[in-house]
Amino acid sequence: MRKLGASKWSPTNWGNQGVLQERDRTLLEQLVKSGFLPLDEWQILDLGCGTGGLIARFQKWGARAENLLGVDLLAERIHMAKERFPGLSFQQVNAEALPFEDEAFDLVVYVRCSIL
Repeated sequence: MRKLGASKWSPTNWGNQGVLQERDRTLLEQLVKSGFLPLDEWQILDLGCGTGGLIARFQKWGARAENLLGVDLLAERIHMAKERFPGLSFQQVNAEALPFEDEAFDLVVYVRCSIL
């Protein structure tokens, strides 16, 4: 299995750090504008959670672990997310067939970061 630190997407890469900081700033601005702060009472789904970094960020911003769920199609990413953040919940799920009741989540987040 590939390790995150060995990839071009490594969190130690300065360019990636800049992209992630910009993503976090923009996301926090949108959460404020939309009235989602504080996060402690919201049920939050991260669609395409990758290795779990964004869900962990939501917890850092005040969301309760039991209210957070990350889903991704790729088993390798879910495995890495569970290793990185053992206190958070992750499931391998196809976004085209989500197994959740309607309105199960207050906030669904899909963030796509691309570095050209």
